Amino acid sequence: MPGGSGSKRITGLLLSCVILAVWAVTLRPVSLGGPAGYVIVDGASMEPTYDHHDLVITRKTGRYADGDIIAYYPSTAATERARLTIHRVIGVDADGDFLTQGDNRPVPDQWVARPEHVVGEAWLHIPAVGGAILWLREPLHFRFALAGLLAVSFVGGKRQANRRRRFRLDSDGVVTRARRPAASERSAISAAGIALGGLMALESTQTRVRAFLKRASGRDDAAGPQDGPQQPRPPFSGDRIAVAAALIALLVVSAFLTVLGFRHPTQVDVENVEPRYEHVGAFSYQVAMEPSTIYPDGLIGPVTAPAPLDPIADAPAQAEDTDEESASTPPIYLKIARTFTLDLAYDLVTVQTEDVSGNYRALLTIRAGADGWETTREIVPPTPFSGASTNIEMAIDLQALQADVLQIEEETGFRPSDYLLTLQPEIELRGMVGNQVLLDTYQPSFTLTMDTIEIEPGNEFEQRELRTATTVTQVGNVLTLPGMQLSVQRARTFGPPGLALALLGLSALGYLELRRLLGNEDEMIRARHGGLLVAVDSDDMTRDDRGCIRVTSIQDLVRIAEREGQIIFQHEFEPGSYRYFVRDGAAVYEYSRASTDPNGDDDSSGRATTSMRWAVDDLPGMDD
Repeated sequence: MPGGSGSKRITGLLLSCVILAVWAVTLRPVSLGGPAGYVIVDGASMEPTYDHHDLVITRKTGRYADGDIIAYYPSTAATERARLTIHRVIGVDADGDFLTQGDNRPVPDQWVARPEHVVGEAWLHIPAVGGAILWLREPLHFRFALAGLLAVSFVGGKRQANRRRRFRLDSDGVVTRARRPAASERSAISAAGIALGGLMALESTQTRVRAFLKRASGRDDAAGPQDGPQQPRPPFSGDRIAVAAALIALLVVSAFLTVLGFRHPTQVDVENVEPRYEHVGAFSYQVAMEPSTIYPDGLIGPVTAPAPLDPIADAPAQAEDTDEESASTPPIYLKIARTFTLDLAYDLVTVQTEDVSGNYRALLTIRAGADGWETTREIVPPTPFSGASTNIEMAIDLQALQADVLQIEEETGFRPSDYLLTLQPEIELRGMVGNQVLLDTYQPSFTLTMDTIEIEPGNEFEQRELRTATTVTQVGNVLTLPGMQLSVQRARTFGPPGLALALLGLSALGYLELRRLLGNEDEMIRARHGGLLVAVDSDDMTRDDRGCIRVTSIQDLVRIAEREGQIIFQHEFEPGSYRYFVRDGAAVYEYSRASTDPNGDDDSSGRATTSMRWAVDDLPGMDD
């Protein structure tokens, strides 16, 4: 129903407005002026309430009491609004700041949550969703995901658009073949979508590769300026960056060609529509009239099709037979009309040899008005003929026809204003055309309109019917890409080898870079855990013997930092020698990659051997 579609649209619009209003009131982010905050739990300090990488949606209320779980930016002496933290409120200090503590931590936090830095109170909890969000936040992952969505959206199954063209045989016997089907428009859209996604992924990959290699070569200052001596690092050749970018580009293009090449067949079926023969029928008529003032000769016609326009003079060409009249003739009055004779000149036109014969007959159909009675009678009995041409003469006694119509009107009492007369010859053909069997029927028609005064012939003088044969051939499939065309066979030929070469080259480049990183543990730590590291200066540090716990590997220190939701401080106490430490309440966990014992012997095991301790209260960036 027409009204149903409009009703559905209005309902959908109202539902969309309601959803938008609910989102604006309840889930609009704080960054957009809304009340909701989105926090991804990092670490194990809130277990078992929240696990690592859970998503917590907060709601800003302005009033927070003991026991509420809030998300806030910690305030310390060294930094304001550091990492976003989600802990439970355990009290309020004299300044009105909130004291917090993790559910899985034995001691309160060493920092406070100022009211203006509170994002909101925990409202909704969605387990394990934060990991996927963090994965998508990576530019490379996001762009590859976008490329995949584009590919899935636009790469559908193949569609073969086999287009047929109608043919005619001209006087020269020229045969026009079917046009080859154009490639699918969806292939072009798919190519554009995959290319766009690939270019985005390539751009992000190149950026990531440059950043990674820059960090590995010691030229990354993202961790902040560092005073004091720095370990000299061998410069990383810029040629490898160019090689990596070229290999990534080759990988994207080769993967694109491989996917398209194996999603489409190498050969497609193409229908070739070829003309076999054509039926050509030319009508003409003449009318025997009672000699009168209008028709002194007692004859109208023969009347044939109008002469074609002269292409030069733009005027009707002169007919060769001057006895034939044009289609514009005086009216045929029934009172003085005697016989209407319709002649059909039939020809079977073909460029091949033929051996045909057949039969013909003719029918007359009389129809009274638009919805009146209808009757059909045979005016030419079945007559055999041989050859590709024949003539059929169909004569109608108009006086007898009028008498029959008057009799039917008397019987039915139905007297319409006009009648439709249809003369229809039927030609049945059999034989051979070329090397193919011919069994066909040709049924042209000629109409006349008759009322109580006159009869008016139609103008269907020439009627053609083309008969075609369809053959199926296989041709090479072609992919239509933006600005170019590429055969599927070539895509299969060049895609997989290019993909293998790119993967092999990137693997070799990655192996060389991994070997270089493995030779320097500090660079490996920076490459793997750079997001957790903060470089600090040693000028504000005081060695002490209180609360320092040495760990045996950087992985142990990373687990402690992630569990407690802390950062890892990095300190270069000697050129080429680094310490990494994490503060957890009253304790400091430390890992030192390399140090020298009092006897001057190097410890290459990676285990810290120097007694190195700091007073907790003297660590930089920490409040009491």
